[in-house]
Amino acid sequence: MKIKDRIKKFGISLKTAIACGIVVFILLVINTLVANRLQSGFSRGMIDEYERSQTEALNIQSVKLKKNLTSNILINLEIFNSIASTALYNFDQDGLKTLLQSFMKFEEIVAIKVVDTDGKPFGAA
Repeated sequence: MKIKDRIKKFGISLKTAIACGIVVFILLVINTLVANRLQSGFSRGMIDEYERSQTEALNIQSVKLKKNLTSNILINLEIFNSIASTALYNFDQDGLKTLLQSFMKFEEIVAIKVVDTDGKPFGAA
């Protein structure tokens, strides 16, 4: 009976404080759960946006690099045509072979085939 007397002794202020503490604790737990869910969604959105922007930037860079590569190959082809025409005119296969070997040093060029006006192979690398 002594315990009941002690509980009665504290009165309504203690009971109200305990009830308020429990309500605040429950609200804090709910707030934590909601905040974690919102933060998780926000983080996922940021990651998705970053991935999308990086993919777009890589695609744009890829297109630019392909255009530059094509342009460089066309320029090298013009240079090669002007130099190779002299070797073809003079039937200089050794000079053409040297020219072909120097142009094969470009990583972008895989093979070169030179044909005469009849379509017969004159040189290749």
